[in-house]
Amino acid sequence: MGADPRIPPANVADAPRELPNSMTVVLPGHTHTVGHLGCMPSIVESFIEAGAVQGLDNSCVATGVPLPPFRTSP
Repeated sequence: MGADPRIPPANVADAPRELPNSMTVVLPGHTHTVGHLGCMPSIVESFIEAGAVQGLDNSCVATGVPLPPFRTSP
């Protein structure tokens, strides 16, 4: 989502106000649909199992999601 020209992270900055049990996860160098990439499936699974974002560890997105083949840097 960090490289999504249509929906930049700033567009969802207010999401937690409207969706209090939400978390915006920005993957540097990626566009919008990322739930199946790198470590994202485990984050999604943890969220579903817990039913909440409190305590959800999304630190792997900094290094655990390879860039698409057409990107060389975030």
